[in-house]
Amino acid sequence: MRYDVLVLGGGSAGCVLGARLSENEGRTVCLVEAGPDYGPPESWPDDLLDPGGIPDSHQWDPGECPFTPLRAKVLGGCSTHNACILVWDEELAELEPYRDRALATIAPEPFFYSEHELTPWFAGVAAAARERGLDVATGPWNIRNGVRWNAAFAYVEPARSRPNLAIRANAQAERVVLDGERATGAVVDGETIEADVVVVSAGAIGSPRLLLRSGIEAGSNLQEHVTTKLVFETTDALRTETPMNFAGGLVKTPDLHLLPVVDRRGESAHITVALLRPDSRGRVTADAIEHRLLSDERDRAALEEGFALVRELAEHEALRALGRPVTSSIDETAGIYFHPVGTCSEAVGDDFRVHGFENLYVCDASVFERIPRANTHLPTLALAEKLGSEL
Repeated sequence: MRYDVLVLGGGSAGCVLGARLSENEGRTVCLVEAGPDYGPPESWPDDLLDPGGIPDSHQWDPGECPFTPLRAKVLGGCSTHNACILVWDEELAELEPYRDRALATIAPEPFFYSEHELTPWFAGVAAAARERGLDVATGPWNIRNGVRWNAAFAYVEPARSRPNLAIRANAQAERVVLDGERATGAVVDGETIEADVVVVSAGAIGSPRLLLRSGIEAGSNLQEHVTTKLVFETTDALRTETPMNFAGGLVKTPDLHLLPVVDRRGESAHITVALLRPDSRGRVTADAIEHRLLSDERDRAALEEGFALVRELAEHEALRALGRPVTSSIDETAGIYFHPVGTCSEAVGDDFRVHGFENLYVCDASVFERIPRANTHLPTLALAEKLGSEL
C-alpha cells in the first residue's frame, strides 16, 4: 500500500494528525497504532472510560520502568490514561491559537467539577492552599458525560468514515525506510508501507526508539516532572462507602503542582508534589529508559522546598481532621508525573522536520526542547494541531 502521509503512532498527537490531515479529501492518510482500536466510545473497556481513577491496563512493557503506568498502548495513547485535567503553560504563547483549536475539539463544553462533587480531601487541601494565597485549579477537564474523553473520541471518531483515512490498529511500526535524504515509508509488522510523507508520533519513548532503529540519532534530553508524595494515614472523617473521584483539581505555584489524591473509599490519601521545570536530564535508548531523576542537585533542593510546603499545609485544621502525614523524606516516595518529553528535540527543527531529511517529521511531546510548566496533554495536542495545519 502507498499513502500520501503515514503517521506512526496513534496517541494524542497521532489522533490529531490523522484527523486533521485527512480533512483534505485529496490526501490519503494512514494512522498506525500498536494497540487496539475499540471504535466508538460505547465499545471501550470501562477502566479507560472512568475519569475517576488512573487505569493500569493497556501498558507498554510495564516491567521496563519502575514507574507505571508510563505510557498507554491503545488508540488515543496517554489521553486514555490521564488524570483528565487540561493545563496550559503561558510560556507557550506561539502555540495559543492551536491550543484554542484543541480545546474546542476535546472540550467544546468545558467541564468543571461543582463544589458538591469535590472530594473532602481535595476541598481540605484547597482550603489550606487558598489560605496560603496559592492558586487552586478545578478544571477544565477532558470529561464528557462522565467519560474520559480521549483524543480517539474527539479526533478520530468524527473522521473514521472518511475513505481517505486508514487506521491500522494492533500494528507495530518497526523502523522508517530511508533513501538518501528522503523517507519512503516504514516497516510495520514486517510489511513495508510506502508514503510520500512520514510523521513519527509514537511519544517521548517510542519516537526516539523508532528513529534509533532507523539509524537516526535520538533519545537524549529526556525530561520528566519529578515528584514526591506526602502520604497520610486517613481518619474516619474521610473514609466512605460511596466511591469518590481520585482528584478534583490541583494547586499551582510557578514551579510546582500539588495534586491531592485519595483512593475511591478514602482509605488512603496523599498530596503529590511535582517539580515543573527540572534541570536533570536522562535518556532513552533502544532498550532502556534512564530518567536520572534528581541527578541535578537543584532539583533536589526545589523538591525539598515543595515537600516542606505540603507539610505546612498538612497542619491546617481542614487537613488535620482528615489525616495524619506519615512520609518523612522525598526519597521515600520519589517518582514521576508521567510527562516525559524532549527525546527527539535535538533531532528536529522548529518545523518538526528531522534534520537532513526532506519529508520525515516528528510530532509529539518528544520535540519539546524544555518541559512545559504544565501537564503535557494539552500542549501536545496544540503541537499536533500546528503541524496538522502546516503540512
